[in-house]
Amino acid sequence: MADGWFYEDPAFPGWQYRILYDEEYPQPRGDCLAPAMLIDRRGSIQFAKEVYQTSHEHHIERAWRHFNNPTTFERYLRLAHGTTCVEQFSTPEETIIIFDTNGFREHAGISGHCDLTREKTEWRAWLDGDVFGVQVQQRTGSGPDDWTVRDEIWGLYSWDYAISEATRMLASATGSQVTES
Repeated sequence: MADGWFYEDPAFPGWQYRILYDEEYPQPRGDCLAPAMLIDRRGSIQFAKEVYQTSHEHHIERAWRHFNNPTTFERYLRLAHGTTCVEQFSTPEETIIIFDTNGFREHAGISGHCDLTREKTEWRAWLDGDVFGVQVQQRTGSGPDDWTVRDEIWGLYSWDYAISEATRMLASATGSQVTES
């Protein structure tokens, strides 16, 4: 929807939030996000640059090309890099493989098995273009377009995350408490 989705909560008269597609979203980023290998349909491989960087990218890329089999490649990651979790998902255009390493877990303060569910959700949303921005707006007049943006955030990966942030931001802008469900 070009104009976004609007929601006016009756509990907050004169306020609304608006959710829009983020047309200029970057790849997920954060030094505590697991390494991610991006493979396009032609077989070109890149490692995401705005997440944890493993010092073994060259070896991992060579292993992917050599084994050419997801199961064997996963076994390689487990044996050579101490990986406890590998997530792989694709579209016709691109495959993304996220994984932990001993170095990543140490950097992120994770002991034991790594859970990459949130990273997978974020990368999947990025891959599918499900990235949003939220604006909290206050009515400043009586006309239908008399709304002023009071707060906004962009680069929210997934609809559920956008709704959660919109609800939190609306409550914050109006001085209300949000209860987590």
